[in-house]
Amino acid sequence: DMTFLDVARCVASGQDLSRIAIAGCAVRSRDGVRIPAMRPPVAALDSLPFPVRHPELVQAVGGSVLGSRGCSGICSFCCINPFYGGQSVWRGRTAENIAREIEILLPLLKERYIYFLDADVFGGPKHRKHRARAISRMLAPHRLRFGLEARPVDMDPEVASELAAAGLQDIFLG
Repeated sequence: DMTFLDVARCVASGQDLSRIAIAGCAVRSRDGVRIPAMRPPVAALDSLPFPVRHPELVQAVGGSVLGSRGCSGICSFCCINPFYGGQSVWRGRTAENIAREIEILLPLLKERYIYFLDADVFGGPKHRKHRARAISRMLAPHRLRFGLEARPVDMDPEVASELAAAGLQDIFLG
């Protein structure tokens, strides 16, 4: 998140990216590829601003929300851990913060459907039931349909029932 912001500021100011070291950003030049230090992940996700959404784009592709970063798993087939430079640490936004974003997103939607883009929406067994209940309570009053991604180990009949009652329509298990 912060790396992209630094790159955007650099480009907007006309600076040459190949001459600036931005943590978390690899830069290719005539001399090869330079990789400055990794940037630590943002820990307090509620501190990040909501994305700027253009109504036409939301109308065309639908609404999505990213309520967490990282993953609680260490699956050998997944790209998340290598992306974070080793073992990923799951970090989640609060249900209240996600609810505020959804309230801004709802008037822009053509259909009352949103998709959670999180690779691990629940954050593992430690957070699973609390997070599923919080998401269900937050979404139920809006009477919308939603989809999400989760790890199979985090789904059980109780969690699935609560989410289905709140409008869960699609789930990607991976």
